[in-house]
Amino acid sequence: MTDAVTNPPNGGPRSDESQIWTGSPSQWLNAGWYIACLAGVGVLFAVAALTGQPLLAALAVIPAIGALVKFLTVRSTRIDVTTERITTTVGIFSRRKWDME
Repeated sequence: MTDAVTNPPNGGPRSDESQIWTGSPSQWLNAGWYIACLAGVGVLFAVAALTGQPLLAALAVIPAIGALVKFLTVRSTRIDVTTERITTTVGIFSRRKWDME
């Protein structure tokens, strides 16, 4: 009975895995993307103001949505480093997980 407690079900020795670091990437990874989206929004608003076409100003939503998707992608990325493995979890709506031992 004590053998089942000390050894995991696969029969191998029990590992003492401890967490070293947990975190996520920085939003600075997307700084270029954010600047491009901001410039796109500014250009669309300027062209809409100069031509009198309010529909062009409504198209400014497209770069804003692109920036939001990039933000959420980095925000939902999680990296866990332990003594045994590095685990990366990515996903906004569905999670994908990679382990490297």
